[in-house]
Amino acid sequence: NRIDDNAAAHLGSAFIGADRVFPVINGRLVRGTWQNIFVVEMDGPRSYRHIIIEVLGE
Repeated sequence: NRIDDNAAAHLGSAFIGADRVFPVINGRLVRGTWQNIFVVEMDGPRSYRHIIIEVLGE
């Protein structure tokens, strides 16, 4: 058996979520006045991380 000791990362992901949807209008990301986007590493530090961005259109 192997213990990863990353329960805190799993709980953080459950509370924050692992994905989000952001509107893009006329090629620009639409954010509110006080909104920003940030990435949080809860199971690291790591030497690198893959971030996948998927763009869907009409």
